[in-house]
Amino acid sequence: MPLISYVITVYNKAEFLPVVADALKNQRGIEDAEAIFVDDGSTDNSPAVLQAIVADWPAARVISQKNSGPALATNAGIFAATGKWIKIMDGDDVLHPDATRA
Repeated sequence: MPLISYVITVYNKAEFLPVVADALKNQRGIEDAEAIFVDDGSTDNSPAVLQAIVADWPAARVISQKNSGPALATNAGIFAATGKWIKIMDGDDVLHPDATRA
């Protein structure tokens, strides 16, 4: 079981996703974490960007659903999370490298 599950809701955030993912990968002091990206029916390039991100990141996965709004996307990510702690994020939230540890 990972210590932290990041649940990231995504709706048309393709341009931000690489930076968001890099920030998660670079959290200091957090060795055991998973990232769950919930694509809420994006109509931009977000699904393709997400697939590229998780292709080389074993601790990350994508859940895709039809557009249902942020609350249901958050719930889907929470239900899929396996970590002891859950950090809920939006698809354009960029964390400082010490954010999770702090």
